[in-house]
Amino acid sequence: MPFNALLSAFVRCRRHRRVPVLFEELSKEFSITPNAISYAILVKAHCMVRHDAKAHEVIARMREEGISPTTTIYTTMIDSMYKQKKVEEAQTLWKQMLESGCKPDHATYNVKAMHHGLNGKPEGVLQVMAEMEAAGVKPDTITYNFLMTAYCKDGKMEDAKALYRSLGDKGCSANAATYKHMLAALEAKEVIYMVMKKFPDTMLSGWKKLEKELGFCSDNGDTTPHAECTAEEPVSEAEPATTEALELKDSAAEETGVSEESDDDETPSPETSTDEEVPRGPA
Repeated sequence: MPFNALLSAFVRCRRHRRVPVLFEELSKEFSITPNAISYAILVKAHCMVRHDAKAHEVIARMREEGISPTTTIYTTMIDSMYKQKKVEEAQTLWKQMLESGCKPDHATYNVKAMHHGLNGKPEGVLQVMAEMEAAGVKPDTITYNFLMTAYCKDGKMEDAKALYRSLGDKGCSANAATYKHMLAALEAKEVIYMVMKKFPDTMLSGWKKLEKELGFCSDNGDTTPHAECTAEEPVSEAEPATTEALELKDSAAEETGVSEESDDDETPSPETSTDEEVPRGPA
């Protein structure tokens, strides 16, 4: 739907304040009847600029028009509440989502896991994982990344390292965000070695620069890690990564969110789709 594609483009370009204007003007001028996807994009735009009241107004408007709010919409709003430290509001929205018949998906659960992870509460992430498994939703790499974050922030470095080493056994592969999270728990030299061993040389410019800046290279230019940092690579082989994913800088949504003007480079939700769904996360 060209209407949704245009709205999504403005969200991607971070022109969030223009989306509500375009939504009203174009729908009236061209007699377009917005669908659930259209409203999901509108909610996303409001959440990105923290217009919570307007996001709630969109949900009310949808109900008036006989359109049920989707899991995607609730996930976007829950994520926004968590990021604004409005925990009670997030919990209320979660309850409303369940009462409306919407079932949480990976993105929804990962938004909650992110909240606990960034606040250093591994027990909270573990509770979310228990809820996921009870609902038949298998925790993924993003979920485990937030559990590692929680362990690191809680000072449980050995637990974080043990979890990292067990990712392969859990059917997950480490990704760029995993290594970023683990920088807090492992020696930088060991992390750099593992990344350089795992990925093609053409994708490692950022890591080589960091290695040089940290003084890990020998005087003769040899970058081979010393024996103490040649830990065995425990996780299963990952799919080829993009150059951008390996850069040592904040990336756009890695998985989640969940992304936007967020502090993390890992978002629990997918990118906006102009056909079937919009981003669920991090608003």
